[in-house]
Amino acid sequence: MKQLQHPKLLDLEFFQGIDDRTMEAIDQLPIRIKNFESGEIVNFFGDCLEYIYIIIEGCLKTNEYLMSGKEVVSSYYFAKDAFPFYLVYGGRQTYPYNVCCHKKAKVYALPIQGFKEIIAKDAKLMENILVFVSKYCVKNKMVIQAASYPKVAQRLAFWLLASVDCQGDYQIPGTQQLFADRLLVNRSSLNQEIKNFEGLGYIQKKGRSVHLNDRSALEALIQEQ
Repeated sequence: MKQLQHPKLLDLEFFQGIDDRTMEAIDQLPIRIKNFESGEIVNFFGDCLEYIYIIIEGCLKTNEYLMSGKEVVSSYYFAKDAFPFYLVYGGRQTYPYNVCCHKKAKVYALPIQGFKEIIAKDAKLMENILVFVSKYCVKNKMVIQAASYPKVAQRLAFWLLASVDCQGDYQIPGTQQLFADRLLVNRSSLNQEIKNFEGLGYIQKKGRSVHLNDRSALEALIQEQ
């Protein structure tokens, strides 16, 4: 493969295993690099869909509003996430919500039409995107559920309960900062609660691997008011 202008694209899950020529074609798209500050509006409700956004750093979120005027966050997008595939392939032409920057972010903006043409020619890329969107839907639902708990300990307990496999094991994703971002908490508070859980015997942790020792204790924790 030729040297890419945007090598960070290779870090993305849905670009793994695709043909080198496909990757080079994506890299040659007129990709715009955008930087957003926390609280900045990325797109307003009703704006036309023009780009697939790939999050390189930081976090974006989508805001919807109830009839009462209350703001509801419907999605969070972290580093290595991409959107809005589901709107593009669902036939939408405009945003049905506001897109805001939740945490200072760097984003690659890929033009939708050119990217769709490349996707249509590569079955592996299409499969990867289908898998990615499915995984994202599961993860985003968990993020929204975790954010409904007021305490860091409760968010951590919920995430572990929802994420462990049948043997009670969980692998912390990427870095501790990425894990903290997913729980929408700061890293130091998360580290403190992980140590508390270890000290209380709720979990065992070795590196990024976590084993759940006391499920009932964590279930009781998330029920606390």
